[in-house]
Amino acid sequence: MAKGAKGFGFLAKIILVIIWDLYGLLRRLESKKTSTKILGIILFIFGGFGIVWLIDLITVLLYKDIKVIC
Repeated sequence: MAKGAKGFGFLAKIILVIIWDLYGLLRRLESKKTSTKILGIILFIFGGFGIVWLIDLITVLLYKDIKVIC
């Protein structure tokens, strides 16, 4: 069974977060909540003004997964 974005390796997660937070977008699009999906698209388009990108990078480095807005 497919694991989705959670099944990515640690190094792949870091690379995808560094590249314009693609991992964050994938994780938010996998959510069951419509509001989280819409927020993920908006944050991806506008870049979250850098703050969300930084939070995602820190949480992936510390916890090996995104823990905020998912």
